Amino acid sequence: MGKAVFPNYLGLREPHNLTRLHGLDIDCVRGKGLLVESGTRPRLCIQSHPAIASYLRNLSRGACILVANAKTSMRKLARTLLLGILLCLILLTGGLWWFPRKDCTALPERLYHRIVLREQDFIGHNVRFKVRGQGARLPPNGRLSGFTTMRASDCVEVIMESEDEGSPLQAKDEMEKRIRGASRVVERGPEVDLPGRPDGERAVLLLGTDARAEIVVWFEGNRRLGIIESASLAHALAYERLIEKGYRLDADGYVIAMGQ
Repeated sequence: MGKAVFPNYLGLREPHNLTRLHGLDIDCVRGKGLLVESGTRPRLCIQSHPAIASYLRNLSRGACILVANAKTSMRKLARTLLLGILLCLILLTGGLWWFPRKDCTALPERLYHRIVLREQDFIGHNVRFKVRGQGARLPPNGRLSGFTTMRASDCVEVIMESEDEGSPLQAKDEMEKRIRGASRVVERGPEVDLPGRPDGERAVLLLGTDARAEIVVWFEGNRRLGIIESASLAHALAYERLIEKGYRLDADGYVIAMGQ
């Protein structure tokens, strides 16, 4: 590319140095008129009056401000859209988490005691237990055992099992094995004075590193073990107290002690 020379219509002779302007190297050289030179980077050379130099500087400044404002507006718009998407995801996730727990009316109280008051095993006074399912499973001994799954109104699950051990002697041996395998024995003693039941033995155990609770009951002459399991010892004990003298289910599937 050659040189493009424009006449000096202003008739001004004295050169006036300009600073770097919006990506172009701008200065004034002696000569006639406006000069554009070729090279790796364009150079704009102008012989002009200080007013024109000032005008060009202001023009460049204004263009830079417009570009900066446009970039700022785009960043604000992108930030607003991102926050909106995050809020929608949070609401969707919260809805999916809460929908299956909508009957957990005592859950806020439990969360308050666990998170704020640091009570790791809390159960409220008005917690109720609702039957969620029943079935049978095949334990390692090869004999079918029945189970019932309950969920408390603060969303803690409790499972009650009746495990067939084959004979009263094997049932007693299995109970001893469970006691020896526990990480902690909370209580152990005779089980007496239950209506319609012979005397027996009861143990309250914590299992493994997660301290899962298990209450095991065996009655003399019976080949079955009664087992109550829960992640919460307080809930396992509360459910045991609820059913120890008999229970029934109300119209909504909640467990109610006999006589209530």
